[in-house]
Amino acid sequence: MYFMKKILIPIFLLFCISTVSSQCNVCIGYRKVTRTEPCSYCQAVGYFSETITKDCSNCFGKGYTTHQCLTCNAKGEVPDMKSCPTCEGSGYTLSPRQCSDCYGYGGRFSENYFGERNWVICSKCKGQKNIQIKITCQACKGAKLIPSTKKCPTCHGSKSSQRKCHTCHDGKVSETRTRTCNKCNGTREIQREIPCPICKDLR
Repeated sequence: MYFMKKILIPIFLLFCISTVSSQCNVCIGYRKVTRTEPCSYCQAVGYFSETITKDCSNCFGKGYTTHQCLTCNAKGEVPDMKSCPTCEGSGYTLSPRQCSDCYGYGGRFSENYFGERNWVICSKCKGQKNIQIKITCQACKGAKLIPSTKKCPTCHGSKSSQRKCHTCHDGKVSETRTRTCNKCNGTREIQREIPCPICKDLR
């Protein structure tokens, strides 16, 4: 029995040593190795980019924004000066007064050389008995213009104005989003098993 142990043990050790030494030192007998290579799915970037178009959050897709009109301070009207309707822009009005020459009779009697009395029309009032005199217009105080208002030229009376949106041009904006590559999880590399290049021909 002792003799058998002395013979079998060295034989077993020799078998183990020869088996281990015969294994490939690259794949350790698995005949496959794991190779790290750039991810071909995302082109070794690690993520995917996509551009989407959506409504502008500033103008809500309209392309313009609405504001209170600054020209008229949201009143719809602006100050203006127009010709006085009372004096028609002349600054004065005509008022009838009794003629100072004929004292309101329109003329007077005149005697000629023969003692005949003739009715002569007043040269000042032309027989109208009254004359028109100019007095300062009480509406415009002689200024010919009176303060007035007109429709705002900017908002046309709507009290608000529209401005082109400074965020977008036509109500749409583009947004770029990124998504992590689900093959390499953003590491840009993947691992792939390939046949062992050392022992693939020794199968």
